[in-house]
Amino acid sequence: MHEEKREKIVFFILVLFDQLTKFFSLKMDFGQINHSVSWGLLPFWSNSILIVIISFLLFFLWRFKSKTGVWLMLVGGMSNLLDRIIRGGVVDFLKLPLIPTFNMADVAICFGAAWFIVDFVKTKTLS
Repeated sequence: MHEEKREKIVFFILVLFDQLTKFFSLKMDFGQINHSVSWGLLPFWSNSILIVIISFLLFFLWRFKSKTGVWLMLVGGMSNLLDRIIRGGVVDFLKLPLIPTFNMADVAICFGAAWFIVDFVKTKTLS
Protein backbone atom coordinates (compact mmCIF):
# COMPACT_ATOMS: atom_id res chain seq x y z
CA MET A 1 0.00 0.00 0.00
CA HIS A 2 1.35 3.43 -0.86
CA GLU A 3 2.46 5.49 2.11
CA GLU A 4 0.17 8.43 1.23
CA LYS A 5 -2.90 6.17 1.00
CA ARG A 6 -2.00 4.51 4.31
CA GLU A 7 -1.64 7.94 5.97
CA LYS A 8 -5.11 8.96 4.74
CA ILE A 9 -6.66 5.74 6.03
CA VAL A 10 -5.00 6.15 9.45
CA PHE A 11 -6.09 9.81 9.48
CA PHE A 12 -9.72 8.81 8.82
CA ILE A 13 -9.64 6.02 11.44
CA LEU A 14 -8.21 8.34 14.12
CA VAL A 15 -10.80 11.07 13.42
CA LEU A 16 -13.55 8.43 13.50
CA PHE A 17 -12.19 7.00 16.79
CA ASP A 18 -12.13 10.47 18.36
CA GLN A 19 -15.67 11.23 17.18
CA LEU A 20 -16.93 7.90 18.54
CA THR A 21 -15.36 8.49 21.95
CA LYS A 22 -17.00 11.93 22.07
CA PHE A 23 -20.36 10.55 20.95
CA PHE A 24 -20.36 7.84 23.63
CA SER A 25 -19.15 10.25 26.33
CA LEU A 26 -22.19 12.45 25.63
CA LYS A 27 -24.56 9.46 25.47
CA MET A 28 -23.24 8.14 28.79
CA ASP A 29 -23.57 11.66 30.25
CA PHE A 30 -19.97 12.29 31.29
CA GLY A 31 -18.91 14.47 28.36
CA GLN A 32 -19.25 18.21 28.31
CA ILE A 33 -19.25 20.68 25.42
CA ASN A 34 -16.56 23.34 25.63
CA HIS A 35 -17.53 26.43 23.61
CA SER A 36 -14.23 28.22 24.12
CA VAL A 37 -10.64 27.37 23.25
CA SER A 38 -8.36 25.08 25.26
CA TRP A 39 -8.92 25.15 29.01
CA GLY A 40 -11.87 27.52 28.67
CA LEU A 41 -9.78 30.39 27.33
CA LEU A 42 -11.06 32.87 24.75
CA PRO A 43 -14.82 32.46 25.11
CA PHE A 44 -15.24 34.56 21.93
CA TRP A 45 -13.76 31.68 19.89
CA SER A 46 -14.01 31.83 16.12
CA ASN A 47 -13.75 28.84 13.76
CA SER A 48 -11.62 31.04 11.50
CA ILE A 49 -8.80 30.76 14.05
CA LEU A 50 -8.85 26.96 13.75
CA ILE A 51 -8.96 27.19 9.96
CA VAL A 52 -5.83 29.40 10.03
CA ILE A 53 -4.09 26.87 12.31
CA ILE A 54 -5.04 23.95 10.05
CA SER A 55 -3.76 25.88 7.01
CA PHE A 56 -0.49 26.43 8.87
CA LEU A 57 -0.26 22.68 9.60
CA LEU A 58 -0.96 21.84 5.95
CA PHE A 59 1.98 24.08 5.02
CA PHE A 60 4.21 22.11 7.41
CA LEU A 61 2.89 18.84 6.00
CA TRP A 62 3.91 19.99 2.54
CA ARG A 63 7.25 21.51 3.66
CA PHE A 64 8.84 18.91 5.96
CA LYS A 65 9.92 15.35 5.27
CA SER A 66 8.89 13.96 8.65
CA LYS A 67 5.12 14.15 8.64
CA THR A 68 3.89 11.94 11.48
CA GLY A 69 3.74 14.75 14.02
CA VAL A 70 1.96 17.06 11.61
CA TRP A 71 -0.54 14.33 10.69
CA LEU A 72 -1.34 13.79 14.38
CA MET A 73 -1.89 17.52 14.90
CA LEU A 74 -4.14 17.60 11.81
CA VAL A 75 -6.18 14.65 13.11
CA GLY A 76 -6.85 16.45 16.38
CA GLY A 77 -7.51 19.79 14.71
CA MET A 78 -9.88 18.36 12.12
CA SER A 79 -11.81 16.32 14.68
CA ASN A 80 -12.19 19.32 17.00
CA LEU A 81 -13.24 21.48 14.04
CA LEU A 82 -15.85 18.84 13.17
CA ASP A 83 -17.14 19.10 16.76
CA ARG A 84 -17.45 22.87 16.46
CA ILE A 85 -19.35 22.56 13.18
CA ILE A 86 -21.67 19.74 14.37
CA ARG A 87 -22.15 20.61 18.06
CA GLY A 88 -21.14 24.26 18.35
CA GLY A 89 -18.24 23.35 20.65
CA VAL A 90 -15.69 20.65 21.41
CA VAL A 91 -16.69 17.61 23.48
CA ASP A 92 -14.31 17.05 26.41
CA PHE A 93 -14.56 14.03 28.68
CA LEU A 94 -11.14 12.97 30.01
CA LYS A 95 -10.25 14.35 33.42
CA LEU A 96 -6.97 14.02 35.31
CA PRO A 97 -6.01 15.78 38.55
CA LEU A 98 -4.71 19.34 38.03
CA ILE A 99 -5.41 19.22 34.27
CA PRO A 100 -8.46 20.72 32.57
CA THR A 101 -10.87 18.28 30.90
CA PHE A 102 -9.72 17.17 27.44
CA ASN A 103 -10.40 14.62 24.67
CA MET A 104 -8.55 12.20 22.39
CA ALA A 105 -8.10 14.88 19.70
CA ASP A 106 -6.23 17.00 22.25
CA VAL A 107 -4.00 14.01 23.00
CA ALA A 108 -3.25 13.64 19.27
CA ILE A 109 -2.41 17.36 19.02
CA CYS A 110 -0.03 17.21 22.00
CA PHE A 111 1.72 14.02 20.88
CA GLY A 112 1.90 15.38 17.32
CA ALA A 113 3.47 18.65 18.48
CA ALA A 114 6.01 16.78 20.61
CA TRP A 115 6.79 14.39 17.74
CA PHE A 116 7.21 17.30 15.33
CA ILE A 117 9.55 19.19 17.69
CA VAL A 118 11.71 16.11 18.31
CA ASP A 119 11.92 15.36 14.57
CA PHE A 120 12.69 19.00 13.79
CA VAL A 121 15.48 19.17 16.39
CA LYS A 122 16.93 15.81 15.24
CA THR A 123 16.90 16.95 11.62
CA LYS A 124 18.57 20.28 12.44
CA THR A 125 21.17 18.59 14.69
CA LEU A 126 22.09 15.97 12.09
CA SER A 127 22.48 18.49 9.25
